[in-house]
Amino acid sequence: MTQATFTTETGSKYRVDYVARTCERLTGKSPATARVGSGARRFESITDLVIGDSVLINWGEFSATPSQTEGADPCTVTSHVVAIELE
Repeated sequence: MTQATFTTETGSKYRVDYVARTCERLTGKSPATARVGSGARRFESITDLVIGDSVLINWGEFSATPSQTEGADPCTVTSHVVAIELE
């Protein structure tokens, strides 16, 4: 598996490219947060995609905005995953 698309319980849809180490928010009910930004963004690490679990995306140095807490890694935690499509 090199790519996966997942949908969260709030309706957001993300595409993960494990080879390029990028994650992109494709759709959502509200605008993406400043940290996620628009388009595919590189990530430092991402948790496994599991139905019913949230996904933790550590953006590291690739974050669209710096962390608000000095020394903390800029991360995004999604709502719970309801669907996964492997590509």
